[in-house]
Amino acid sequence: TDTDYHPAPVLSARADAPPLDLSLAHLRGVSPVHIEYLRNMRVQATLSLGIVVGGKLWGLFAFHHSTPKTVPAETRLAVDIFGQMFSLLLQKMIEQRKSAARGRADAARRRIIEETGSATDLLAAFDGLAPVLSGVTDCDGIALMTGDEVATWGNTPTPEALRALVRHVAPAGNPISALDNLGALDIAPAEALGSTAGALLIGAS
Repeated sequence: TDTDYHPAPVLSARADAPPLDLSLAHLRGVSPVHIEYLRNMRVQATLSLGIVVGGKLWGLFAFHHSTPKTVPAETRLAVDIFGQMFSLLLQKMIEQRKSAARGRADAARRRIIEETGSATDLLAAFDGLAPVLSGVTDCDGIALMTGDEVATWGNTPTPEALRALVRHVAPAGNPISALDNLGALDIAPAEALGSTAGALLIGAS
């Protein structure tokens, strides 16, 4: 309620009492570091509302006031109920997006099976399948490498850089490798990487 307050300790009548659980406490002190952070922003009162999804803290609303302010209990209760409703709606939206992503992945899998087989390999069908795969992975570009042959779609490094990248990750033997900074690997000149920052490599045999 006031960042200029003087905190009062919570004392127990028994030395062997367990620590007090303040999880549901609406009014309580906070870290001196957080108080300094608030003062630096010229905030003198703050109210935090946690957003909980799947039993874990997903984010929070932070309400700030430039002067000392005590929020009435009924207002805090209303804000708490709003937070619970928001958390439920957010969790539902997240689950819907996950379900939609699974649907897109299943559709892509079925299309790959339909358009490739003993007569048609993945490299030959790549141009038609790349846009489908990009909708599943939400990427800027896709590259397919079979042996020394490379097919690309969208924004990708050069074929030479892609081959160097595969040689770099091959010794680890991992079927899936996620790289977030290709430039730091020093496997190809910057111009060969273009504007590609990271890559997800998936091996298949």
